[in-house]
Amino acid sequence: MNDEGNKKRSLAITWLAFSLTVLAGVGCVSNDAVASQREEKARLVQLINRDWNFYKGSRDGAESVTFDDASWEKVGIPHSASIPYWIEQVEVYEGDAWYRKNFTMEPTLESKRVFVEFEGAFQHAWVYLNGKLLGENKGGFTGFCYDMTPYLKFDGENVLAVRVKNGWDATIAPRAGDSIFPNGLNRNVRLIATGDQHVDWLGQFVSTPKVSRKSATVRVETEIRNHAAAEADCSVLVEVVAKDGTVVTQGEQAVKLPPGKVTPITQELPEIEAPNLWSPDSPYLYTVRTQIKNGEKVVDEYEERLGVRWFEFTLDKGFFLNGEHLFLYGYNVHEDRAGWAFAGTDAAMYRDMQMMKDVGSNCIRAAHNPHPRGFYRACDEIGLLVWDELQFWGRGGFGKRGKRVGGEEGTYMADAYPAVEGPRAEFEKNLKDNFRTMIRAHRNHPSVLVWSLGNEVVMQMPKEVRKETERLFHELNDLSHKLDPTRPTGMGNGVRGLTDVEGFNASNPKQKTGDRPIMTTETKLSLPRPREPWRSGALFWSGFDYGTHCVNWRTGKSFGPVHGLFDHHRLFKGKHPELLPEGHPDKVIPEEGTPAELSLAADKTVLRNDGTDDSMLIISVLDKGGKRISNNVPVILKIVAGPGVLPTGREWKTNTAMLGRQAIEFRSYEAGRTVIEVTSPGLKPARVEIRTTAAPGDRVTI
Repeated sequence: MNDEGNKKRSLAITWLAFSLTVLAGVGCVSNDAVASQREEKARLVQLINRDWNFYKGSRDGAESVTFDDASWEKVGIPHSASIPYWIEQVEVYEGDAWYRKNFTMEPTLESKRVFVEFEGAFQHAWVYLNGKLLGENKGGFTGFCYDMTPYLKFDGENVLAVRVKNGWDATIAPRAGDSIFPNGLNRNVRLIATGDQHVDWLGQFVSTPKVSRKSATVRVETEIRNHAAAEADCSVLVEVVAKDGTVVTQGEQAVKLPPGKVTPITQELPEIEAPNLWSPDSPYLYTVRTQIKNGEKVVDEYEERLGVRWFEFTLDKGFFLNGEHLFLYGYNVHEDRAGWAFAGTDAAMYRDMQMMKDVGSNCIRAAHNPHPRGFYRACDEIGLLVWDELQFWGRGGFGKRGKRVGGEEGTYMADAYPAVEGPRAEFEKNLKDNFRTMIRAHRNHPSVLVWSLGNEVVMQMPKEVRKETERLFHELNDLSHKLDPTRPTGMGNGVRGLTDVEGFNASNPKQKTGDRPIMTTETKLSLPRPREPWRSGALFWSGFDYGTHCVNWRTGKSFGPVHGLFDHHRLFKGKHPELLPEGHPDKVIPEEGTPAELSLAADKTVLRNDGTDDSMLIISVLDKGGKRISNNVPVILKIVAGPGVLPTGREWKTNTAMLGRQAIEFRSYEAGRTVIEVTSPGLKPARVEIRTTAAPGDRVTI
């Protein structure tokens, strides 16, 4: 993934309204424009995914300002040390990796508090600014945020350095499970600048205590941090805004903020009359806009989304949304993808969820870990309910039947909970911290339905380990209810009788059991959907093929690829066309023919260069009449002009192995026009042109 020119660059950062522009030759604005915009907006947010230097391996002193990284690879975020990753290789890189970014800050921002936020880093990360340790994070699927202000320079160059380490760790979940665990800064990175008084990171919870078709009440709980050395008299204005810009309800409250502390406030807003209800058929979203004033000065502005809906899991009649019965149907979805491993873009998350919606889904299980933030935004906007899951996995049924296999410390076939005393306290702390962050990060998404405590954790466990694990599950269950009393808890094949909703895998249960509402969290693609009235729903295993280190005991081969409706590249595998709705383009399976030419299609031809966007390229084999056929032929996909990368760099040699097709995701971190060509011996080639635009900033919900 080497970009042209491996020369070390320093990036000057210029802030715009809710954004900043990286001055690298494109998208520049005048100082007067910057000053004008800055006066209007108090919170400034900007992705910094572009132009990182990367090294795979250990490097002493790489956090130092004077460290020479000129020979390192130039990469963009999201990124993985295992790129390119293919499902057939099973294993991923394990060890250290380093990322470094050089930048300068505007002196006019010196009065701001400036933070760096990582949506995730797998899985043990140390973050340094100018050689000083900002913080250390354990857990690869949840974000973290550090205050850079004490060490930030406004009169010279800054160096942000991140060491990321993966590999089995007794104190970090997952310690076991059916997946891959690749190293890297595999989710977005951004800078946030605020005033001294601001909404704390992930510090707002918006809920609707009473909802009907006639009205809805809105409760807004906000944690406000005061960095100043003196008490601050502030006011907090909260507005709920409809899509057309109309303020449908609002409330303002005065608050005294003690110095150096976080102060929680709760605002009960007047009812919204005749609210637009959120549902899979009509995913209507309001915006909750919060403004903090210190005197007459606006010191922070913050936005969250709101979907007004109510739901109920029942014991005998299934699931109800907004008072109407809804059978929850959909798929389990892993986040890894061909070539890019876990480093998927926001656009890739959206495309995945639209594919799931197009095959009839109304519910998705985030198997088996918190997914990237773009996944939840996509589900909110497309209309998919989410069974959200903590990364507490077990080995499930791996190993020979009737015989305990694995369980030893030191491998991903270990028990999900430490089998020995030593690491238990730190493991529990890390897991609870991850769960707390997961809930705080996702609680304002109307798509999120259930907080799942884990999956298949206690299967095959020795009794003494299971006893401690069940104690921990009770604590996690209580923590979930404390952090978010508006949503039920669940678990996939877990501790019976503990969670609010019982999740069953392996297409179970066959008949009603227990005293809790029932959800079939995994059922085979080859089986019909069970539709008994007492069952809330059933989710197929799985939406996409996925990488895994686990092995099928029957075949001795990697366990994952056999399961997806779509393959690792997001192409339909031709099995179970009955699951596709009428009119779906893959409903008719192509046959073999005589290859004559290739086609190359892109799902979008205009991209942003900020690391959130990409384009899915699909190669197809055609006969002389232009009809798609299923032949498998060798092809070369090549970027022949312009910026951008495939996971393999500028060229990829492959085959049209999936019913005469192949696919991969292209992204670009530089503005410009890109020409991509696909060729095969004896066949007419095809080209596609993609234009990447310079994104001056990206207004996002934090």
